[in-house]
Amino acid sequence: MKGYGGRASDKFITKDCGVVDLLPAGRIVFADCGFTVHEIVAEKGATLVIPDFKQKETKQLTPSRGH
Repeated sequence: MKGYGGRASDKFITKDCGVVDLLPAGRIVFADCGFTVHEIVAEKGATLVIPDFKQKETKQLTPSRGH
């Protein structure tokens, strides 16, 4: 397996490594906040879900973003 340099984006790595090619249509993929590969996952007929996260300065989750 090849490595990626520090300037490689999440989108580039996700596309280039081939993992998305393994996704069957209808699959739900969970990812961390900031991992914005919605379009790449959608091209395969899958759905990307990014759970809400808690702000450091509060004790509550952020409002739902409709995911």
